[in-house]
Amino acid sequence: MYSPKFDTLIDEFPEESAAVSRLLELVRDGESRPGRKEYLPNRLYDVLQPSNYRVLVQILSSAAEKGLLKRSFRVLSSTGGGIGDFDSILDIPLEIYDSRIGRSVEVSQQEIELIFVIKQ
Repeated sequence: MYSPKFDTLIDEFPEESAAVSRLLELVRDGESRPGRKEYLPNRLYDVLQPSNYRVLVQILSSAAEKGLLKRSFRVLSSTGGGIGDFDSILDIPLEIYDSRIGRSVEVSQQEIELIFVIKQ
């Protein structure tokens, strides 16, 4: 599904139109396939190929504000995998129950990763 919001994103970053076009294809692909599509920032950098990381952050922030994708903060278990996703870093509790090990654990900065989700 094409969104006019992509036009505003291209208008906002005309020098990065190729990267924004690749983001559009990624979103289209994510919307057309079942399941949740999640990407780490480094993977998006490789796929979108913006001129630099700063531009990537600006494009992704703007796309999230426009509702084209969702930004989420994931708390990782020490044994691997996510144990909680939060809309804001401020929403992350100091302790969280880790069902993988069967107890509550303190959340440290090293156990938080930023992910971007393609909305369906």
